[in-house]
Amino acid sequence: MNSAAKNQQKTQKFADQLYKTLMEELSAYDYLIETLSEKQKAIVENDLQKLEHFSGVEQLIVNKANKLTEARAQILKTVQQQPGPASLVAFIRQLHPSERRPWIKINDRISRTVEKIRFLNTQNMRLLDTSLNYSRGMIELFMPNEMKSAGFYDGGGKSPDDVNTQKLLDCNA
Repeated sequence: MNSAAKNQQKTQKFADQLYKTLMEELSAYDYLIETLSEKQKAIVENDLQKLEHFSGVEQLIVNKANKLTEARAQILKTVQQQPGPASLVAFIRQLHPSERRPWIKINDRISRTVEKIRFLNTQNMRLLDTSLNYSRGMIELFMPNEMKSAGFYDGGGKSPDDVNTQKLLDCNA
């Protein structure tokens, strides 16, 4: 077997590994989109348990996607023939024009998916900011300007001084 045939076999092996890694990465991104959408519903519904759950799942998926992105970069470094940073676009450029179409489609799909993830993250961030600002506003609305004017009372309406009971805050509202 001559060196050109060996090189072609090696390139095909790396291309197969790259394709498999990209498909796993896309799968992780698709699952992340589902999770971000569910997280958004939890934010709107003010369901803190679901929000916590989906935030944890989100972190697991992001960690998996980061590992896959690192694996992709490593494969691209190995297979890239030109100097410069390893990227999927650079890999596609070095392919024969007849082999580029499926790789361009994958690259486009990754770009669209990442853009959708960014959009959902921005929406979720805005929803959380709005919710926190609302909560802060409600606290400020009912919080007395001077804490001295606030009185603490027990459940019976009496103002105990030294009694360790469940106390209620009177904000003079």
